[in-house]
Amino acid sequence: MKPKSIVLILLTTIINFNLTVSQSSDFGIYKCKNNTSTNVFKQDITKSLTSLTGHVASHGGFYNSTASTRVTSTALCRGDIGPEECEKCVKTAIPSLLRNCPNHAEAAAWYSDCIVRFSHGEIVGVLDTWTFDKLYNSASVDKGEVSEFSEALSELTVKLTDLAANGGSVRKLGFGNVTVVGSGLVRTIYAMMQCTPDLSKEMCRKCLFNASEEIGKCCRGRVAARVFYPNCFLRYSNEHFYNDPPLISSSGEAKSGVLDTWTFDKLYNSASVDKGEVSEFSEALSELTVKLTALAANGGSVRKLGFGNVTVVGSGLVRTIYAMMQCTPDLSKEMCRKCLFNASEEIGKCCRGRVAARVFYPNCFLRYSNEHFYNDPPLISSSGEAKSGTDLYS
Repeated sequence: MKPKSIVLILLTTIINFNLTVSQSSDFGIYKCKNNTSTNVFKQDITKSLTSLTGHVASHGGFYNSTASTRVTSTALCRGDIGPEECEKCVKTAIPSLLRNCPNHAEAAAWYSDCIVRFSHGEIVGVLDTWTFDKLYNSASVDKGEVSEFSEALSELTVKLTDLAANGGSVRKLGFGNVTVVGSGLVRTIYAMMQCTPDLSKEMCRKCLFNASEEIGKCCRGRVAARVFYPNCFLRYSNEHFYNDPPLISSSGEAKSGVLDTWTFDKLYNSASVDKGEVSEFSEALSELTVKLTALAANGGSVRKLGFGNVTVVGSGLVRTIYAMMQCTPDLSKEMCRKCLFNASEEIGKCCRGRVAARVFYPNCFLRYSNEHFYNDPPLISSSGEAKSGTDLYS
């Protein structure tokens, strides 16, 4: 088998893989539980569900409603769609759910753009695994590609699970893609994973882990598939299907699930340190980037920046390494840390022993050099905030 090559970069290709699960928003999957025939209870269900309309998009894509303390309903819209599509999906799902589950105390409906459910029990902040469903494309990758494709998808879902689980109280969403190069073909896998934001970090992680497991069981090598649980869903495809960035505002909250890893690039100096210095130089640079990552990640909502230098004494020479690492300040602490960790990993792969290099991601960058290149202190004020970039070693 040819060695695996997974590139987190969006490639332009003339190959059009027109094989994907339908992106129509009018399909519906329904699951019903616990029979009931009480008219009053049915009225409460209807009241609770209809109270959702008009409120979901304005609350960042998730809303819950309770009627007579006996029935709770929730609606979750896909985190990347616009307000109109969100409300349209919810309005479509409610009468269909009532029609398909007319005499039940608990039910869920999954559409392409939303999940709507109701229950006589407590469902807000509770991880529900009583039911799930799946859809998948009948088309598969070639037999020789299955292993590489599945491994790349697995690595992508692990990263997106982490993104979604670390989201805030308004949105728990992760999306991104990975490009698989192997067997003479280039395939890009796009994926989205989302939880209802009332779940805790661990509950969200568990729900998406379950969804990923189901994908492994049902859909190995399939070019597109979806798995739905009451609290979360996973969707992937060989076609781009999501809006980036999301179209619904998170009500002023820092956007979660928008750490972009779809592309990166690098530059490096052709000059290298002497062969005998490579180990010491690389170790010193690694220690410096660890400290600067922590500095940047702990920055505030105005600036996430870390810079500093370290001096390496070895092999009769003294070398100073200057470095700067920065994230877009909308990222959470963990997202910033992850972005800069990826950048540091790339430096280790491409540039071991190089005297200077840079790695760029959409949300962050890393730069180091054997020459001083940054202003200390920064020349742009952080609106009175404590500066997150300080010289560590001078």
